[in-house]
Parts: sequence; C-alpha cells; structure tokens
Amino acid sequence: MLATELIAEWIEELQRQVRRRVECLSAEELAWRPDLGGNPVGITVWHFGRWLDFMAVCALEGRPQDEQQWLTRGWATRTGYDPRGIGEFGYGTLTGYTIEEVNQVPALTAEELLTYLDQTAGALHEHVLALDPTKLKQLAAGSVSPEPDGSGRRTVETLTILQWLTGILTGSFRHTGEIEALNAMRTRIKAAAQSPGTPHGGTVSSAIHTKHPVMPSQ
Repeated sequence: MLATELIAEWIEELQRQVRRRVECLSAEELAWRPDLGGNPVGITVWHFGRWLDFMAVCALEGRPQDEQQWLTRGWATRTGYDPRGIGEFGYGTLTGYTIEEVNQVPALTAEELLTYLDQTAGALHEHVLALDPTKLKQLAAGSVSPEPDGSGRRTVETLTILQWLTGILTGSFRHTGEIEALNAMRTRIKAAAQSPGTPHGGTVSSAIHTKHPVMPSQ
C-alpha cells in the first residue's frame, strides 16, 4: 500500500468515527458545555472541519481562503458567518479564538456538521490520492491567506506536506476522543440528576478544551 493510500484511509476512518459519535445528537447535546470555558461537541467538530478545509485549500494547494469549502459551498452565506481574519494568523479555524469569538460561531445541526466535514475531508481525500508519494516530504505550497477585505496577505507556516497531514489529522483524532468524553460526561451528569440521592457534580470542573492548536510543530 502506498503512503498516500494509507493517509486516505485514515481520512475515511476519521469521518466514520465522527459520524458514529455525532449523527444522533440533538441541538441541545451538540451545544452542551462542561463549563463556560469548555467547547461543546458541535464547536469541536466545526473546529477540525475548518482545519481540514484550510489545509487542503490553502496549505497544500496554495489557493486563497475564499476558495475554501466554507465559502464556495455557501456555508458563509447561509450562516452569515465569515471566519477569515479571526483567530491564530487569521485562519478562522477556532484556534486562537477568544471565548467571545467562539460564541459567535454559528450552531449547526449534526447533519450540517457532518455534511461540512464530508465536504472538507472529501476534498482532502481526493488531493491526497492524487499526490505522488515521493513528494510527501517536500515543502507544502506555502500559500498565502488574504484578509476578508483583500487588503493584506500573510504567509502560512512552512511545513512539509507530510507534516501538515500528520499534524492536522492526529489532532483531529484527538478531538474525537474529546467528543466521546464530552458525550459520556453529559450522559453521567444527566443520569445522576434524574436519580435522587445519587452524588453528582464535581467532575464538571475537568473541562475539555478544544481551542489548542492542532497545527504540527516544526
């Protein structure tokens, strides 16, 4: 099996794992937070969907931000939310967001979150399979990301194609573990609240934070 084929299967497995954990969640469950500083499941899925979008379009293909799936598939128009210029380096991926900025991210249904993830993962999957495996250790396109008004441009971090793929994908898989933990925490707290005399609380302080960068380090 070629290295690129293995990475492509990894992308497919990410989609399967997220769908299994998210597809049956209600709007309330997607928005549930362990505390005010923790990100809910819905925001977490959007977060790594955004990273897959940015990586495929800007970092690997060297195209501008306005060609990302969030823009070209009409998500920005439908939700009224344009993430460009927000957060770390203006990538709009949730990394580096303040709590106030996190709270501005639109709430999507489970179906919408999975559709966006399928679009971004699908585009990345197609890109990876088209890659020459011998070029994985070459530097990525080194794209530039324009500001929303087109007034400024900044160069993305210089990494190899393989560093981008392994860094973002391993980060995404870590977030699936956070999603599972959030689901289990929410279920336990709900069950305890419905069972008189059962001790509960206390565990909520162990908040799950998803705002840390999933970018690979050099």
